[in-house]
Amino acid sequence: MIIEKLFSMLNEQKPFVPYELHRGKIFSAIEDSEGGIGIAASPDFPENKAEADVYLNRVIMQCRINARINQLNPLFSQVDFVDCAKLTGKEKIVMAGFIRPVYDQLLEAGLTCHVFDLKKEAPELLPIGEMDDYLRDADVLISTGTVFSNGSIDNMAAKLKSNARLYVIGPSAPLAPVLFDWIPALQGIFGSVVKTKEILPKINSGAGTRQLHNELQKVALLRSVTSLDKS
Repeated sequence: MIIEKLFSMLNEQKPFVPYELHRGKIFSAIEDSEGGIGIAASPDFPENKAEADVYLNRVIMQCRINARINQLNPLFSQVDFVDCAKLTGKEKIVMAGFIRPVYDQLLEAGLTCHVFDLKKEAPELLPIGEMDDYLRDADVLISTGTVFSNGSIDNMAAKLKSNARLYVIGPSAPLAPVLFDWIPALQGIFGSVVKTKEILPKINSGAGTRQLHNELQKVALLRSVTSLDKS
C-alpha cells in the first residue's frame, strides 16, 4: 500500500521517534517526542476487531507521516482548489468521499460532480456499486485525505484513465512530493499544517474539520511546482 511504502521510505531516511496517540470521534493525532503533530481523519472504523486494528495502524502511520512532513515548506502555496484545477463543464468529475464545501463550490461554478462515499448518507450520493464504472470514465477525481489510510487510493488510481487528473483534499493528506512519482494522475495535494498544540484537546473532545480551523493552515502542494524543483 502507498501509505506503508511512504512510511517505510521516510523511516529509512530518518527513523521515526516515539509518540503519544490522541483519538477523537472524527480525527486521530499523534504528538511525537520532537514536538511534531500530525492528524488524520478516522471516523469510520470497521466493526471487525482485526480489521479495526489494521486500520488504526495505518491511521497512526498517516499521523506520524504528517507530523514529519506537513511542515511549512517553500514548495507549498495558498492556491484555492477550484481556481487551481481549472475544471470545465465538459469534464466528468467524480468525488470519492463527500467533501460538502468543495461540492458546493463546484455547483456554484456551474459544474456537475458525481459523489460516492462508503459511510455518509446524503441525497447527492450515488450507489457505491456504480463507483468503479464512474472512475474508469472520469476526467477528474477528487478524493479526501483518508484514501491513504483506508487503502482506497491504491485501487482508485489503478482504475483511472491515463489522462485523468487526481486531486487529494483535506487535513489528513500527506504533503509528500514523492507521491507525484508514485501516482501518475496526481496533480495536487491540498492539505494542512498544524499551527498549535491546542488542536490536541479539540481532537480528544471529538472536533471535526470546521472546529479545527483556527489550529490549521491550509496549504497546497502541486505537481507543477515539484517538477520545477527537480529540474
